[in-house]
Amino acid sequence: MKHFQDDVDDFYEDILVGEYRYVENGVEKVNTLSNASTIYDSAFEHNITGNILIGQTPPRTVMTFFSDPNIDIIGLECHMVFKRADENGVQKIHLNFIKTHEGVGPLDGPPPTVSQYTVPFGEYLLTKVN
Repeated sequence: MKHFQDDVDDFYEDILVGEYRYVENGVEKVNTLSNASTIYDSAFEHNITGNILIGQTPPRTVMTFFSDPNIDIIGLECHMVFKRADENGVQKIHLNFIKTHEGVGPLDGPPPTVSQYTVPFGEYLLTKVN
């Protein structure tokens, strides 16, 4: 629950925040998990953050924003769409990591040299382990 207040509004809003670790072929490519307990001035300083609910009936789908601490591509926008997908009593989450806008690069400079974040776009099945 995050408090927002300005000259017009004064309200509380639930926001999901998260961090992640991505390993590819046994090699850790990025790890932001140490930021998980950090309290920032803005919830949107976390690498996964959002509260956009999609649909009215359970299991709810939640869309969040994503950032990669190692790569900044001007204009590239993407979302992570999470939906609970339990199977045989095992808690699972279906994650669809999608690109919503292409990167364009700075107006007065060369185009971006990369078009992909460290974590590849695509579908993932996250399984809770004890």
